[in-house]
Amino acid sequence: MINDELKLIREAEEKAEQLKKDTGLEAKRMLEAAYAEADRLVNEGEAEAKEIYEALIAEGENIAQENYERALAEARDKLARLERIAENNKEDAVRYIVERIVKLSVDS
Repeated sequence: MINDELKLIREAEEKAEQLKKDTGLEAKRMLEAAYAEADRLVNEGEAEAKEIYEALIAEGENIAQENYERALAEARDKLARLERIAENNKEDAVRYIVERIVKLSVDS
């Protein structure tokens, strides 16, 4: 009878030991799966962040190009206005210079 009880205790201890090993292996597998999932999520997040970054850079470049083109058009318009004003004032400037030269000649 004692032998039977000792045998039952040993079997129970062996089952407990096997269960402990199985549990450790399962925990290890779960941990590896968690790390793999974490790596996947990190890679996915990095890819998404890169995509967003590139989209924002492209949008910024488009806005900058539009601003550049608008500023260039405004500068060209201003240049054209100044050229018209200069052309309109050219005759007056020539007349003024001629009058000064003639007056200097007469005064001399």
